[in-house]
Amino acid sequence: MSTQRSEKSLQSNPPADNYTLLRRVYVDLICLPPEPEEVTAFVSDDSPDAYEKVVDRLLSSAVFRFSLSADHYRPISGPPALAANEVSCRE
Repeated sequence: MSTQRSEKSLQSNPPADNYTLLRRVYVDLICLPPEPEEVTAFVSDDSPDAYEKVVDRLLSSAVFRFSLSADHYRPISGPPALAANEVSCRE
């Protein structure tokens, strides 16, 4: 892969900052952005496993379990049926 990038003079993006990492994992797992307090706590956590702790907490959260449960009842073909006031982030 790096050979193909160098042949085309492409460079990798720089690593994402902590705020961006936190926002990505929140939106990917529970379809919601993190609360300001959660951002502050994560950015100030210097432990090497800070990201893993957030992922573990989100995976064990009721919001994530509900999201999985709701996806289970999705129609087999076509997009899920949503009420007029609902918005899905999984599409």
